[in-house]
Amino acid sequence: MNAKSNEFEENVKAWVRLDTSIREMNSRGKTLRENRAELEGKITEFVESNQLETTTIRINDGGQSGTIGFHESKTTQPVTMKLVKSCLDDLISDPECVEAIMDHIKESRSQKTNLNIKRTFE
Repeated sequence: MNAKSNEFEENVKAWVRLDTSIREMNSRGKTLRENRAELEGKITEFVESNQLETTTIRINDGGQSGTIGFHESKTTQPVTMKLVKSCLDDLISDPECVEAIMDHIKESRSQKTNLNIKRTFE
């Protein structure tokens, strides 16, 4: 085997090790986020039922002090093709015109092609 083949083989091995580490960390992170979300639900339910929305709680976590407050946030639905079509249907009475606009939007989207590594498991 030549030097380039050895380097390629070592790069693949290193990539697989890193991919495995990332998968393990993502799995652990997912579990932590799920646990945090469950506790957040319980905490916010208590805060709302006891009208404590304006309360600030001082915390100290291993030498890092700070506060926890409660804030409302709003999220906006993402713009999807289904939403665009629905909105066009609301505004334009001609279904053929709506379809022509939708086709134009779909065809006008730019595409970029990348070569990636995809790992499969047996």
